[in-house]
Amino acid sequence: MRLIALAGLSVVVVGCATAGPATRSLSFAAQLEDDEPDTHLLDLPAGKSQSGDSVVRVVAGKNGICSGVLVDDAIVLTAQHCVTDERGTMSPALVYVELGSDALPWGRAGARRVIPCDGWEGTANFDVAALVLEARIPKEVPRLSIAWNLHTTLQQGVDVEAMGFGANMHAGLLPDSDIRVWSSHRVDRWGTLQWQSDDALGAELSSRGGDSGSPIVSVATGEVVAITALGREGDVDTHAAPLTVGARVDACLPMLAAARNAEMLLVRQ
Repeated sequence: MRLIALAGLSVVVVGCATAGPATRSLSFAAQLEDDEPDTHLLDLPAGKSQSGDSVVRVVAGKNGICSGVLVDDAIVLTAQHCVTDERGTMSPALVYVELGSDALPWGRAGARRVIPCDGWEGTANFDVAALVLEARIPKEVPRLSIAWNLHTTLQQGVDVEAMGFGANMHAGLLPDSDIRVWSSHRVDRWGTLQWQSDDALGAELSSRGGDSGSPIVSVATGEVVAITALGREGDVDTHAAPLTVGARVDACLPMLAAARNAEMLLVRQ
């Protein structure tokens, strides 16, 4: 287990945000204390977590930073393309999540399993993966619930919200060091549902690199209805409206069942 408290219609693939060769992920600021037992963040300072901390950074090998959402004690949903490389689904050893909305995360958890949704062929349909974490996230961090049947809970024109790490990105120096880090802050975006199919949906929401994997949430119910797969920002010159396309979570029920089973094994260990 590895969970460490730290200091301090032209649509493009949103993709994970990647740092240039002169920058490092903020995770390099972590001090991994291997001589101390895993804490499950039981010593998390009171009030450290915020209401939006159910949305996390997902750091996946050379793919860079995506977003994800905590839907159970040790399950994070993200976009499948974020945790896929030229060899297929990434090894869990290459994937971890960072907790906190600020530039420096206050916690980190590695992945024990990466479970893809069946049927994904490089489009928005089924572009979801479940990360089963090596540790249960403290109860102080809120979880978001999943909408299980969108045909009865979500109609065209309803308000939706997306939360992710696809904006306000910049490179800078860590205090008192020459280490350049690439930082991103969580940003909330609001819009309306434009269409939905059996496997995907589209909303008038702006997306940027790093928003892949962010949850699309029904404002009325507070439930996760889809995971961001593709998107674009609006364009004043061409009058193109912003658009975010998400993979419906309720189209990936076998993946969710497998993740829950894997989480139960974690509890028994």
